[in-house]
Parts: sequence; structure tokens; C-alpha cells
Amino acid sequence: SSLATGRGGLPSAAEWPFVAAVVVLFVILAARLLWSVGLSRAEAAVLAAGAPALVLVDAPLGEIAPGMGLAANATGCVLPLALCAWVVASRRFPLLEVAILVGVAVLTAFMASHVVPNRGVMLQYRVPALIVGALAAALLRDRPRLAGAAGFVAGAVGVLVGADLLHLRELATVGAPGRVILGGAGMLDGIVLVAVLSAGIAYVLATGFQAIVKPKGRPSAG
Repeated sequence: SSLATGRGGLPSAAEWPFVAAVVVLFVILAARLLWSVGLSRAEAAVLAAGAPALVLVDAPLGEIAPGMGLAANATGCVLPLALCAWVVASRRFPLLEVAILVGVAVLTAFMASHVVPNRGVMLQYRVPALIVGALAAALLRDRPRLAGAAGFVAGAVGVLVGADLLHLRELATVGAPGRVILGGAGMLDGIVLVAVLSAGIAYVLATGFQAIVKPKGRPSAG
């Protein structure tokens, strides 16, 4: 609403058609982008359409300390993690490569993040995105779309575990009473940003490698 109307709050009755057009355009462009970096058309459509629809939905997960609740935002955490589980379950790529990528992503996200009292976890999202994307391209350089899908999975899971879950104890000790929301920034959360950027970097680098190193044709007999 803020992007479409130029101000905060709900749009007026006259502005709703314009807001709806902006949302539809966003969904189309986002689905196209996600498909182009390695997700299937159905996966890209689900994430692109579900993100704006569920951005205000938080799933309660309990408490991490007295007076401090834990929740997960549907757009910033639940939806991308559910999509990651589906991609892994589809067995498109060797699990060893995915395990290596996730391990590196968790370590990188942990080292690139820190807790700021009363603000939450601050993440330098470009660092894990670049490392995960480059590693995915190196491991799956002959299959760019699989490299993109693997980068998406590792980026999302790496940030959730490395930047969020491994900092929960610290958050519980320095935060004020309230709620800690995993993926709380919605579409702009580190989980989503790193997943999409990692996928894009992996796909572009693997595609570039394929263009440079072309398979040689077999020599003709005689």
C-alpha cells in the first residue's frame, strides 16, 4: 500500500484498483524471476503469489524466555522453508551437494550476523548470498537450473539456522519482553533475500561456466 499510494495506511476505495494492479504485476514479475533462476513454474507461482497474501500472518511457536514469545512470519519464513522442503523432497539434485551447501550457508550466515539489543538479528545478507551462490555454481556447474534451486534451498535454510536459530539464546537474554519473529521482515527478510540472491548468483555463474567451457565434439572417423 505504501509503495502504491505513496503513504502509509490502507488505500482509499479509489486507490484499490491501482494497488491490485501493482500486486498482480509484482506476482507476475516475481514468478518469472524465480522460475528463471531454477524453481519450477508451480513453485515460483506459489511463492510469488503467497508472499504478498501472507505477509501479515505470524504463526506462534511458543516462548524462548518468560515474557518473550517466538513466532514465524508466513511470508518471511514458513512459505520459503516449506518450498525448500518440497524442492529437496523432489530429489532433483544429489543430497551430498545440498548438505555441503547448507552447512556452508549456516556457518556463513552465523558469522555474518549479530544481535542488536531491542532490534533483533542484523545480517549482512550479501556475504552468505555470494558464498552460497558461488559454491552452488561450482558444485553443479553443468546444471545451472539445479544450481539455482540448490542455492535457493541452502540460502534460506542457512539464514534460518545460522542467523536466527543459533542466536535465539542471545536474543532471549538481551531483548525486551515481546516477540521474536522468524522472517519478521516478510518479503524483505534475510531468509528470502539470501535464498533468491543465492539462486540468481548460482544460476548466472553456472550458465557463464557452461558458455565458456563447451563440450568438445567427437572427432570424426578416418
